[in-house]
Amino acid sequence: MASTEGLMPITRAFLASYYDKYPFSPLSDDVSRLSSDMASLIKLLTVQSPPSQGFRSTYLFIASAFEFIH
Repeated sequence: MASTEGLMPITRAFLASYYDKYPFSPLSDDVSRLSSDMASLIKLLTVQSPPSQGFRSTYLFIASAFEFIH
């Protein structure tokens, strides 16, 4: 097993200081629009062609990810 000696937890304070030093560029407005478009397509596809039982859990995971982002 690899040693964890010298590692420190990633805390909010650590992330805040990191992003103060290395600012994050804002996402394009297209990201929100494309995410919304993809979520709408997923919903449309499930109405028109419901997923089979084997793929249902995968669909639910993907759909919930888009709802979380959006």
